[in-house]
Amino acid sequence: MNALWADRLIMALKTAIAVVISLYIAIRCDLVQPAWAILGVLLVTVQPMMFTGATPPVGVMVRRGIARLIGTVVGALAGVVLIAQFGQQPMLFVVAAGAWLAFCTYCVMLLQDEPLSYTMMLCGYTATMVSLSAIGHDPTQVINYAIGRTEETGLGIVVGLLVNIVFLPKFGSDRLPGAITAFLKDAALQTRDVLDGRVGNDSLERYRALLERQRQMDQTQGMARFEHWRYRVYRQPLARFSSESLTLLSSIRDLEGALERLRRQPGGDAPADQLAERLVARLEAWQSLDENGRLDEAALERIEPPELSGLAPPTQACLTLALSRLEDILNRLRHGQKLLATLHTGKAPRELPRRVRGTYLHLEHGVARFNAFRVFAGFVALGLFWVHSGWHSGYFAMMMMAVFCVLFAKAPNPHKIVFQFLIGTALSVPVAMFYSFILFPALNGFWLMAISLAVPVGLTALMLPYPALAASLPAIINLSMTLNLKRELVIAPETLMNSSMASIVGTAAAVVVFLLFRQRPAAARLEDLFNGFWEEIARLGNPRDALPNLGRLEIRLHDRLGRMLALGDSEHRLRFATLLHGLGLGVWRLRRHRRALDERDARLEAFDAWLKRLTEELNDAEDLQGIDVARARKGATEAIDWARHFYHERVSGIEVAAELEMLSHLLSELGTRAPDDTQGGLAHAH
Repeated sequence: MNALWADRLIMALKTAIAVVISLYIAIRCDLVQPAWAILGVLLVTVQPMMFTGATPPVGVMVRRGIARLIGTVVGALAGVVLIAQFGQQPMLFVVAAGAWLAFCTYCVMLLQDEPLSYTMMLCGYTATMVSLSAIGHDPTQVINYAIGRTEETGLGIVVGLLVNIVFLPKFGSDRLPGAITAFLKDAALQTRDVLDGRVGNDSLERYRALLERQRQMDQTQGMARFEHWRYRVYRQPLARFSSESLTLLSSIRDLEGALERLRRQPGGDAPADQLAERLVARLEAWQSLDENGRLDEAALERIEPPELSGLAPPTQACLTLALSRLEDILNRLRHGQKLLATLHTGKAPRELPRRVRGTYLHLEHGVARFNAFRVFAGFVALGLFWVHSGWHSGYFAMMMMAVFCVLFAKAPNPHKIVFQFLIGTALSVPVAMFYSFILFPALNGFWLMAISLAVPVGLTALMLPYPALAASLPAIINLSMTLNLKRELVIAPETLMNSSMASIVGTAAAVVVFLLFRQRPAAARLEDLFNGFWEEIARLGNPRDALPNLGRLEIRLHDRLGRMLALGDSEHRLRFATLLHGLGLGVWRLRRHRRALDERDARLEAFDAWLKRLTEELNDAEDLQGIDVARARKGATEAIDWARHFYHERVSGIEVAAELEMLSHLLSELGTRAPDDTQGGLAHAH
């Protein structure tokens, strides 16, 4: 037996034990619906196995458990309010509950922070579960249902977490130092390759791989604070490094363009070779970095820049640009090394950044509104059928549809996932009949009943990592919800069949909703993302608008790139997006260096007007990417013309000229799109 299967068997055993314990406590305490305690165990400890493929780290479980508990409390309160206001008016209740679901779905789609998004998801469908359960039985008992839902969900969460922490726990925080170390080593190695000219034509693929490393590191540090006190203490420096690592990625990419431009200038090969000679060995020394932050002292030495005197002004500007990006890279590498040492020793140096930058992401309000509308429309339509048909168990169908519509709102193809759940729900019906009519009557006592339930629970934990067997989760969920898990066994065939039919109808209704209201196609969402880039660039180029914080700008721009990767965009358009990303940062740096120049110089007013006009006129709304190719080419030439004005200024003028060189480089790349590219992509200019 290999290690992976052993891990899954242990997780299945722990899940079965947690389910038995939580069920025992719920029945002994005579709680409202013991099945909710089982769901608390399954959804917090087992469901993440669908994504991890093995035992999820304790941090993931704790994070989901806290979010689930908070969401359950808020959702239960919302359910009480819905019944208190509209319990005697069915249609108004349906509309109000649908509006609450739509609001929560809107928040789920906008929030990128996983705990917050998961909390809003629970707020949405818990309110419907509590209020609909009360309507289906006795609306006057809604407070008892709200308290019961909170108690049993909390019971399942606590028992599941305790079992997983006490018996062979798996901590994701153990991987955080290794993730930071691997990222720093890869970044240093890629910087060395750029200096040494080893990049070749796969620069985008290397950038993509490094971005994936950064995401893994970010995800690991996001859950580490839920596992170990040290990571909570240093949560701010960790979050700060996570945002600064995005600046590191951008600087590496910019360094490649700066060196390429430097070598094209007269006398530029010599300083470029000097940089490579002085820094290649130093960057290779970063491969000795260990997870405790120990590193060869040679790797931490400062840059000895080549002499600028004697070089032509354009060469000086390009060399200044390369040195600026190298300094950014080395500063971020040193920050990461100090952070590793701090995590190991528990002693933070004063120079370690402590302030957290805000996460100002690209918000797709159109996508969020559409998902909110389809949840509202589906819920109200099924509510109309329930009210006018008089079907007593229809409330359960509405409950199931509400859960699935909110739960899978972010999925790219939600109808396929919910269809799997429909299969699992249908399969659970004969199993529920077997348990209710044959097995349970033949058993005597709680423990035999618990063991009989532990078997399918354990099998579910074993099958979840396989996509083809993912229907096992909805099967066990529906099984636990339809069985009579109370102190006394009551055989009610009609109730069982009604509940089973309602769960099938509700799941099928969710499939229909997702099929009728399809998500916006990838091309339309990409157009919005490109428009976001252009709007950002236009704001950055306007001298009247305040410059945003660089870290926040990096986060927002990289967030757009990440969304394009998730949409499976073509390599051409992804390369185009990386150029827009660099253009936005270039305009930001240009305006920052511009501040140091003499405000009384009349040329600067003309320069500001040119930059504002350029950033506004580059956009062409008729194209998916929105680029005015002719304007980009003209802007590249104009940027060089403006650079000549700043060659003989003081140091700050050379810095402006350097950023204009980079701006010209990026605009040239944007203006080299192949005329026969029918997809609107960008030909590789190298």
